[in-house]
Amino acid sequence: MILFRHAVAAALAAALAPAALAQGPCAEDVQRLCQGTAPGSERLACLWPKRDLLTPACQQDLARAEQRAREIHQNCRADVWQFCQGIAPGQGRILACLKSHEAELSPPCAEEFGRAREKVRGIQQACAGDAKQLCAGIKAGRGRLYACLVSNRDRVSPSCQQALAR
Repeated sequence: MILFRHAVAAALAAALAPAALAQGPCAEDVQRLCQGTAPGSERLACLWPKRDLLTPACQQDLARAEQRAREIHQNCRADVWQFCQGIAPGQGRILACLKSHEAELSPPCAEEFGRAREKVRGIQQACAGDAKQLCAGIKAGRGRLYACLVSNRDRVSPSCQQALAR
């Protein structure tokens, strides 16, 4: 049961891109309630218990993200149980476990991975030049380049902005 809760939290963090927390409807709430928290799941962990204090637009974004997280959870929960029992949640370990079993995943979970892969490919293609220019020296992995691009969103090319917004 705890594993499921953490898997849902991880899915929620993935569903609610750091861009939505750094900019857009939740930006003011992050500044007001969670200033100084790291992008991504740390900000989400800060905002989530304060949902009642958030602006309506941010609440809507969180509600959409929660719905998306439920979908991901529903599509991958059997796979988590089958392949990842005993894996401590956090820092992408469940995701890494599922990825290591990608060829064996159920069709619904494999579809989730396919969607994520397409989104990543789109960002890589649209933002390669921006990443090279604005994020030189940032080590790839664990969403570091993505966070760099998001933090420089006002300086990236229009095509990269579009890819990040998807």
